[in-house]
Amino acid sequence: MASNLPTVLITGCSSGIGRAAAIYCAARGWRVFATARRIETLRDLQSEQIYILPLDVADEKSRIDAVEQVVRRAGRIDALVNNAAYSQAGPLAEVTLAEMRAQFETNLFGALHLAQLVIPQMRKQNAGRIVNVGSVVGRLAFPFGGLYCGSKYALEAISDALRLELKPWGIHVSVVEPGGVLTKFAENAERNLARFRLNPNSAYRAYLKTGGGIREAIGVGSLGSAPETVARVIHRAISARFPRPRYQATLDAWIVWPLLLFIPDWAKDFALARIFGLHRRR
Repeated sequence: MASNLPTVLITGCSSGIGRAAAIYCAARGWRVFATARRIETLRDLQSEQIYILPLDVADEKSRIDAVEQVVRRAGRIDALVNNAAYSQAGPLAEVTLAEMRAQFETNLFGALHLAQLVIPQMRKQNAGRIVNVGSVVGRLAFPFGGLYCGSKYALEAISDALRLELKPWGIHVSVVEPGGVLTKFAENAERNLARFRLNPNSAYRAYLKTGGGIREAIGVGSLGSAPETVARVIHRAISARFPRPRYQATLDAWIVWPLLLFIPDWAKDFALARIFGLHRRR
């Protein structure tokens, strides 16, 4: 491998934001290690600039093996992009403990452990970038997406603390916060939600059949942005001389964040209760 190229490890590259980021960064002079749980989903990405690796971010051994392979093959890690995530959608009163643990293992614990694994190498280099892909819902929770929102809230806090703890070694930590993006994310979340919608014993069955859904809540539709929009912001975060702590990655994220500062909680509750049909008992 050419040793003069900066190296980035990106998780969740089988589709969507991760795939777009791998292509975008490789085209701009980065040596990219693109990862996914199933390596066959990455075969078409493999090139002189993009190397593919299997990585299940919910599995400790898989995380360790992936980072060791990157260091062994490239000799360095200049940036880590924690992008892999999913939404275990469902009412918090009815999701299982196993679903809770799986959600946080992928979205939070896996991301933090990968950061821990790359930090020793970055300390040796006295430089590095850790970019955690958060979400506009990292500060705005919506019904039936509480586990996902909770994991993103926690990712925001961990990123803030880690950013300060790594200052002495010149390692920068940024959060990239997309709003609605046109990927398979919402489709997969809706699939998880179907278990409750079709369950005659769910107290929320009627609400899930007639109220708003995950797609509406996260702005997917005509307002959804292309994954490439977020990929450009990720590249900016790993390349900027002075990276920002946070990047709002899509137009709707830019619009929502200022509004959240001024809209009181009762008004947010009022709007979301009506979107999801939770303003009255059925």
